[in-house]
Amino acid sequence: MSTWETFQKKVSKLAETALPTKRKLSGFEVWLVNIAAALFSGFYVYSSGFGMAAPEVHRGVYFGMTMILGFMLYRFRSTSPTTRISKADYVLIALTIGCVGYFMYEYPKMAYRAGAYTQADVIVGIIATILALELTRRVLGNILPVLAILALIYVYFGPYMPEFLLHKGFSITRISGYLFSTLDGLLGVVVNTYATYVIMFIIFGSFMEKSGVGKFLIDLPYSLAGRLVGGPAKVSVVASALFGSVSGSAVANTVATGAFTIPLMKKSGYEPHIAGAIEPAASTGGQFLPPVMGAGAFIMAEITGVSYLTIVKLAVIPALIYFFSVFVMVHFEAKKHNLKGLSKEELPDPLQTLKSGWYLALPLFVLIAFLVKGYSPNMCAFWAIISCIAVSWVKKETRMGPQEIYDALSQAGKSSLIVGAAAGTVGIIISGVTLTGLGFSFSDMILSLSSESLPFTIVLAGIAAFILGCGVPVTASYVILAVLAAPALIELQFPLVGAHLALHWYSQLSNVTPPVCLCAYAAAAIANSDPFKTGIHSLKFSIFLVLMPFLFAYTPILLDPRWTFLETLQSVIFVCLGAITFGAFLQGYYYDHNKIADYLLLAIATFCLLIFNLPANFIGTILAVIVWFWQKKRAVPMAE
Repeated sequence: MSTWETFQKKVSKLAETALPTKRKLSGFEVWLVNIAAALFSGFYVYSSGFGMAAPEVHRGVYFGMTMILGFMLYRFRSTSPTTRISKADYVLIALTIGCVGYFMYEYPKMAYRAGAYTQADVIVGIIATILALELTRRVLGNILPVLAILALIYVYFGPYMPEFLLHKGFSITRISGYLFSTLDGLLGVVVNTYATYVIMFIIFGSFMEKSGVGKFLIDLPYSLAGRLVGGPAKVSVVASALFGSVSGSAVANTVATGAFTIPLMKKSGYEPHIAGAIEPAASTGGQFLPPVMGAGAFIMAEITGVSYLTIVKLAVIPALIYFFSVFVMVHFEAKKHNLKGLSKEELPDPLQTLKSGWYLALPLFVLIAFLVKGYSPNMCAFWAIISCIAVSWVKKETRMGPQEIYDALSQAGKSSLIVGAAAGTVGIIISGVTLTGLGFSFSDMILSLSSESLPFTIVLAGIAAFILGCGVPVTASYVILAVLAAPALIELQFPLVGAHLALHWYSQLSNVTPPVCLCAYAAAAIANSDPFKTGIHSLKFSIFLVLMPFLFAYTPILLDPRWTFLETLQSVIFVCLGAITFGAFLQGYYYDHNKIADYLLLAIATFCLLIFNLPANFIGTILAVIVWFWQKKRAVPMAE
């Protein structure tokens, strides 16, 4: 066994420390959970390939199975049993089956009577709402359920609210009926998007891992660039981009690639908190990089009515710029501390890696080809999954038989809970906004606070995203921002897709921004570093999360039809140069360590390069060159 293979085997176990705490079941209950998770995943693989069920069944199965698996795997409180499912949880599972069964059976009648809710509708709706809130609390914590409860209170007590929040109020019957008896409440757009698209890409990620595709996407970049200055960190960026572009989850990407990249970075000389910070910054970028872009992109397509392929086309250039900015930061970090790459013996041979595993990249090409052909994302994921199985059969050691397929389906079903647990609760919040018209009031309030200034409105949206990110998952954060803040941005002539992409980028701040930064926490567990310190540095490496919404508003990097190709090319070139100068500014190192004058000139250069103004861009470029030569002369004095 090679040094590289031995190393991989040892560090892969570290990933478990970053996963959410679950029950460790045994015996019959392990089988019960695994078979339920596999059937859950298998249902959506089948429906994506051979035709979806009726809407109430399609959404009901996702909503119900997510809650059933959640109650099986996550405890009510710290004193609950850890090795078995409690009796109380079996009761909750039975209630879930009853509620979802009632919804799927009665929905055609409920749709027919449209608003004339029966007593059974109301009672079952109340139970389903409580179950959804409880599942979210167990899996994701208290903040999101509290927000949902506040939304319900606001809906009920509307007549007693302050003037700018005043509305007529709604009865418990109307609230419960709307939440449960329609396709706009608990089982609304979020559940539909997760069931239609998101779970398929989670399943695809699981099949990538089992088939050896995921391993190839990590091995190849390391074999090619691991020996460069700061090589492990640079390749971490590339590997996280490749893996994250199809995994659909920043946390999953952090854990999957970080188990290998973080120990290698530490070994090459990076401090633990720096190694832990680079991986979340790179993994978060996977949420923007096509072809998958994370759950938020699918919801964006649903909300805006713009095709997913169009969103992908608009998002690709900003995503590449983001990864370039992280790469630049990593480079200056390595130069500042004179960090070398890994030795040849510690890395796989690039030619051998490519020769022996080139075919493992075929599932990615299948996915992209089907997207370009105009197939729905879930159908694209279906054929990508089939291709994973096909390429796995090339070699005996990666061959996926019935057991491996079952394991991949089961793992995907369980992994989906981190995303799916929020779906019903976010539906409650959206329902509160829809019923009361809060979106328009909130939008007016933002416009008033910002004096209808687009830059200030973008800042306010960023602050709202930061606050939401302290307790709300990234997708839920985007959905809330989309219904509350997007109208204000659009009112100020921010293009529709640009406004939603800006909010999608802002929603990812919670991955890397203390005090709650899930990706940074996961990476810190692997790096054995301080989570808060890791989060602070992770935010520094991913600083373009903050800047990109402004670039969407004021530069042509989105390939918007309003701009010509040459204008877009100009903007991309100078923004990339701005990423270099900004990285040098933040890292305190360009060709040499920065001095006060260097910081000042680099700051001015960055500003000039990031704005869309050709004379300013040239000034910024000249300043960047001057500082570089100045530092070079200072670092290497001319011989007398």
